[in-house]
Amino acid sequence: MIARSDLVDAEFNNFYSGYINLVDPNKMLPEVLSDGFEDIYDFFEGVPENKLKKSYAPDKWTILEVFQHLIDTERIFAYRVLCIVRADQNRLAGFEQDRYVDYAHANDRSLQSLLAEYEAVRGASLSLFENLNEEELFRKGNVSGNELSARAAAFIIAGHELHHKIIIENRYL
Repeated sequence: MIARSDLVDAEFNNFYSGYINLVDPNKMLPEVLSDGFEDIYDFFEGVPENKLKKSYAPDKWTILEVFQHLIDTERIFAYRVLCIVRADQNRLAGFEQDRYVDYAHANDRSLQSLLAEYEAVRGASLSLFENLNEEELFRKGNVSGNELSARAAAFIIAGHELHHKIIIENRYL
């Protein structure tokens, strides 16, 4: 088992430190993703319906858009992990998160449809991570010009969710 505290700085771009540091240092893979799923699922399920399409300021995302962003980001990181563990030598590009949100039309969807999509995406991510061996988890690839290990990506996914949950709790609810 690999804990968040086992990560070293050379496994990820410093930009992601803020996300990774939100994860309990004793949390292990893949439990960090399964436990995080329950927490985030319950959190979004508990958001009052009248708050889902509200933003806390002009030009800020609504809660539904934040949730879609989490789903999209996890998909992208899972794809990156797949490329890394299959030893794909191509440089993996970044993504423009605001454009993804603009074209996702999350506010036209129900919370239940987003919860179902989140469950499907997390299930796929768990299946991927549960079937990686230690060598694969330590393997690194090039993402946006920086090295990223497969195992660091899992903790980024988990910490990214916590980051946005904290923002929603502090600014939206």
